[in-house]
Amino acid sequence: MWFASGGKPFKFDVPWPHLVVGACGPKLHVAALGGGRRPAPKTRLFHAPLMNVFHTGAVCVGNADLPESCGLESMPGWESVLTDTCFSHVNHPSTLRTTGKQGVDNKEHLDFWRGLGKGKAAAFPRESLAPLGCDLGRFIERVAHGQ
Repeated sequence: MWFASGGKPFKFDVPWPHLVVGACGPKLHVAALGGGRRPAPKTRLFHAPLMNVFHTGAVCVGNADLPESCGLESMPGWESVLTDTCFSHVNHPSTLRTTGKQGVDNKEHLDFWRGLGKGKAAAFPRESLAPLGCDLGRFIERVAHGQ
C-alpha cells in the first residue's frame, strides 16, 4: 500500500479487507465487506478504510490515468487506479475505527497502517471497519447514478 506524505512515496505491506469496486463514467467507487463471503444485494457494507475516499465511497483519483471504459474488461485498470496509487489524505473521518472510536485524521490513518505493517498482520482487523450505512444493492445504485 503506497502513501505520499511530505516527500518521497513510501509503502507498507499490509492486508486489506475484501473490497467492492465499481466504476461508472469517470468515477471510481469502493466499499469494504465485513468478511470474505460472496456478497448479496442485502449485504451490509463498510467504508473502505482507505485515504482519498469520500463518505459516499467515491474515490479521489487525483491525476491517475483512468481507463477509457467501465466494462468488465477494464476492471483491472480501475483496480490499478486504487491499488497502485499513493494515498495522501483523509476525505472524511469515518474511513476507519481505531481504538474503539470512529473518526480519524491523516496522522491516525498512517499510524494505523504503519502498525499493521510492523505487526505483520495476517488479516485486516474487522473491528476497524466503520459502517457505510447502506447495503450492496444501494451501493450499486449509487455507482450507476454517479453519486
